[in-house]
Amino acid sequence: MADQKSEQKNTSDQIIERLPLEHPLPKEIQRLPKDDTVCKFCGISYFIHHEVKALEEKVISLEKDLVDYQAAIEREVTLKNEIKSCQEKLAKNQALIKNKEEE
Repeated sequence: MADQKSEQKNTSDQIIERLPLEHPLPKEIQRLPKDDTVCKFCGISYFIHHEVKALEEKVISLEKDLVDYQAAIEREVTLKNEIKSCQEKLAKNQALIKNKEEE
């Protein structure tokens, strides 16, 4: 059953098995201060799986933001090229107007 729910992702010759979070932590536990959920000896959270899932969600969100950012950069380059082209046309038209006025 775990095989049906797990996802596998191949990243640079590593296979990462991701099991879905079947039962989220109760709200009371989620609200506990970090000090109450971390081992006093080694500092590792008792809820490491939950924290890994939260980090995975954050990574997915940041990857989406990065795609949007890259698209915005591409649009910016395109718009800068259009502005440059329009400025050149404007300069050319202004020069033509000036030449006609002189004639």
